[in-house]
Amino acid sequence: MALNSTSALPQMVSQSSVTIPRSRASRLPAPERSKFDIELKVSGLEEIVLEVLGEHPPQKGFVVSSFLPEPLVALRSLDAELPVGLICETTPQYREWHNLPVQFVIPHHTLIDINIIQELHEAGRRVLAWTVNLEERMLQLRDRGVDGIISDRTDLLGKLRE
Repeated sequence: MALNSTSALPQMVSQSSVTIPRSRASRLPAPERSKFDIELKVSGLEEIVLEVLGEHPPQKGFVVSSFLPEPLVALRSLDAELPVGLICETTPQYREWHNLPVQFVIPHHTLIDINIIQELHEAGRRVLAWTVNLEERMLQLRDRGVDGIISDRTDLLGKLRE
């Protein structure tokens, strides 16, 4: 779920109570196995996100992520325990994780190799790969040791976990 304005937040909260139609629900992974990546697309929503998470805490794990360093730093200054992650699409973005108070690094799957996984794990960071929509790549990343996969193909992810 991505947040890019304060006006989107009430809609997100109201949509969180919408029942998923049965035909679509059958394609989603079991909720007890799913985790949330809450992506901040702009700065300035940090206090609102914390308020919503306080009122509606996810039942399973989550991470608040962004390509932007500023919201990640602001979130950690407001809540030192909040799981935050840097999303990286390029190598220069990836290199910034060293300078940020993040527990998760979320590189685009094309940046990930065994050396990156090893470097991040040795530094105590968790690795989430995005956006992986091919089963072969999901299997490859899983076998190399990523901690999670973000995908538009929840049907494939569900099969991998069975």
